Amino acid sequence: MGRETGLFLDTNVLYGAFECDLFLGIAESGYLPISVHWSDFVLMELRTHLTERLKQLKPGLSSAEASMRAENRIRIMNLAFPDACTTEWRRFLRVANRFVSDPDDAPVLAGAIRASCRYLVTSNVSDFDVSGISSTFKLNVIRPGEMLCVLYSTEKEGTIRALESMMADHRRPPRTLRELVDKLNTMESLRSFSGVLESALPSDRERGGGSGYQPRDSRGRFARKIGGYGYDGDLADPDGWR
Repeated sequence: MGRETGLFLDTNVLYGAFECDLFLGIAESGYLPISVHWSDFVLMELRTHLTERLKQLKPGLSSAEASMRAENRIRIMNLAFPDACTTEWRRFLRVANRFVSDPDDAPVLAGAIRASCRYLVTSNVSDFDVSGISSTFKLNVIRPGEMLCVLYSTEKEGTIRALESMMADHRRPPRTLRELVDKLNTMESLRSFSGVLESALPSDRERGGGSGYQPRDSRGRFARKIGGYGYDGDLADPDGWR
């Protein structure tokens, strides 16, 4: 894959706890030359949707408590990736409007353009003029599962090690590559990667339930947050993992 590749993550990718943990965990592992990005607009949307979802999941939770828990997820994300958030995207908003069918998606595209990312990862690909965006901005609009397929095809061993690293601190499945394949297969946005990973499952990695090494982050540190980015926490299982 060469030099570091930027992935701009849409709100719908960061919203689901498992999907969020998957992409941020892979990026944090340091095994792939990728960086993740979002914008203050994406975080504003994320904060709103997480707060509302928490109130639905926990009826006794006050609006203030729900907002605080949603804010904590965002705080952890920003602490782990201090350079991920871009705020100077508004000057690209007018041109971005020409390439989206829904004006609400224009700020997302503007953020990806401003961050000079190679990929915009979103579940709503149909809302974007994929061909026009690619030819104009050299930016590929791609679904989450397809993004994982690209990473795997270009950095097979690095992708597997990154996935194992991401699962190392899970307190519940998926904790092995086999369990991960089963989980991916239940999710429409990630199912395309399930078959790719399953076809190349190294049996020796599965034999002991994992590789047995302690993963480092991108700075070579062993310390990792417990439970990932919300996967084992208050925001687990929103909308059946979407």
